[in-house]
Amino acid sequence: MRVALQLRCLPRLYFACVVALLLAGCATAPATPTEIGWAPEENWWAEAGRSGGWVPRRDGSSIRIRSAHLRNLYEVSQKIQEQSGITGQIAFLDTDELNAYAIEFNGVRQIAFSLPLLEAISDDRDALATTIGHEAAHLHYAHEAARKARNQLTMGDSPAIRGILTVNSTFSRYEEREADIKGMEWTIAAGFSPCGAARTMRTIRALGGDTSENSFLSMHPGHGERIARATTLAMRLDGRRC
Repeated sequence: MRVALQLRCLPRLYFACVVALLLAGCATAPATPTEIGWAPEENWWAEAGRSGGWVPRRDGSSIRIRSAHLRNLYEVSQKIQEQSGITGQIAFLDTDELNAYAIEFNGVRQIAFSLPLLEAISDDRDALATTIGHEAAHLHYAHEAARKARNQLTMGDSPAIRGILTVNSTFSRYEEREADIKGMEWTIAAGFSPCGAARTMRTIRALGGDTSENSFLSMHPGHGERIARATTLAMRLDGRRC
């Protein structure tokens, strides 16, 4: 979703290989620290959904996420997967950004939430659905391959070329809008409201989300445009504004 888990892609994001251990009746984080992000194995989710789950951080510590929060995240991701046909792991990013990403790591598709964004969305299932749907749409349209192709058209090391490379390291605004629309289609088909995207935008705006060059907000169309798009779809569905 990008400010919605854009879920924009971080092309060189590295996920450490870690093993989930189930201890003391609670889904715990692995002993090995994560570099940036972590994608738990499937068996981790069942236990985490009952008693909460521990997610590793870069400094070697772990943060506990509530069981209800993790159940919502997992259940919503499964429903969007059913509608989109896009399979992938849910991953967690230890970063200060309010952001989400669609990436491929070692041939495995992942939809990754930063811990701050996950906390901000909380248990809003509509917001989770629109974010996951947006990121899944990036994978559906192969936007990452398109981004790489754009980069291959630029060569050299002049200031102008470096500027082009900076722009091409992100998805275009057209691609973000395309992901918004397709993601909301899947969201509605899965039984969730597109107003989740509007609430996510408002929450991030209220929290003063980062608008720097590589942030989720800088790559997306403006808050107003995205809120208006979600509202239009909601009005068509049940006559209510977001």
